[in-house]
Amino acid sequence: IRKAKVDLTVWRVDRWECGGHEVTLKCATRDDRGRVLKETPVKKLNWRVKLYLKRLMPRNERAALEGLLSRLPAGPNYSAAPNGSIKRPHLCLLDLVDVHFGKLAWAPETGQNYDLRIAERVYRDAVEDLLSLTAGHQVEEFLIPLGSDFLHVDNASHSTTAGTLQDQDGRVHKILATAEAAVVWAVDALASRGSRVTLRWVPGNHDRLLSWCLARTIQAHFRRCRGVTVDTSSTTRKYHRYGNVLLGLAHGDQEKHDRLPAVMATEAARDWAEATCREWHLGHFHRSRRLDSLGLETHNGVPVRVLRSLSAVDAWHYQQGYVGTRRSAEAYLYSRDGYVGHFVADVRG
Repeated sequence: IRKAKVDLTVWRVDRWECGGHEVTLKCATRDDRGRVLKETPVKKLNWRVKLYLKRLMPRNERAALEGLLSRLPAGPNYSAAPNGSIKRPHLCLLDLVDVHFGKLAWAPETGQNYDLRIAERVYRDAVEDLLSLTAGHQVEEFLIPLGSDFLHVDNASHSTTAGTLQDQDGRVHKILATAEAAVVWAVDALASRGSRVTLRWVPGNHDRLLSWCLARTIQAHFRRCRGVTVDTSSTTRKYHRYGNVLLGLAHGDQEKHDRLPAVMATEAARDWAEATCREWHLGHFHRSRRLDSLGLETHNGVPVRVLRSLSAVDAWHYQQGYVGTRRSAEAYLYSRDGYVGHFVADVRG
């Protein structure tokens, strides 16, 4: 290949052969004057190498493809707000957790309908409503926990990560594709406002594997987009620093909630020491409550917020009596100095 200067971006090796055959040569013995004294027959082995190549792409098709690729944009082009244009900047945490894309609920059995189409609609409605509610504030960064039971199942066997069977709407490939399209739409809607968007993967007990796959897909989709960051690191708890604010994100099914302030102080020691506002945001329970730990922070404690869910009640939860919860999504606003307020968007209708 080197001798023939083969361009492997154009050609590939289809097959090759290596063989040989013997030839007899006359080797002469000469005197000092160059005269032949004697000719001796000598057998030599000649090598034969054949290389069969195939063109990777016809010349005209390759030229057309290269021309097409040169015209494609590197990715979505968002116009970020110019430095200094935001006078009172805020971080907006969109707690869109426990959406359960792929859950199936039948109203005659559970009192509510829920399927893949409804999940996509209520998710988009929630994003639009929360954006409308926060429109009066200058948001320089949106933070979204991605995962945390965003998907209802974790495999093609209709079960969670632990193997618990679920009532599922749609094949797992369709669930993933629908969830991906919804997240891409949401990031487009947020980034087009000129704000930075940060997504941090938080695994849930339903979707520990597939939510990571979803996060990696979103990361690849926006890999060339300035202002969009997707954190797919393997830790189950994530931390986000904004000015003097330190936020902890977890699904909430593993850790004891009263220990979370100490966990934050250990895992994010430097940010803990520098922050004056520290909070935890959890999902999993599909209802809103607030626990305060006063032992570690003398300034109003460390709020541990358990968040609401957009998803409907399925058959198992109905049978267990887990009904009557308020279906909604929440947005929390922070200045660089601390908590400002939050908004709740209920499921429409």
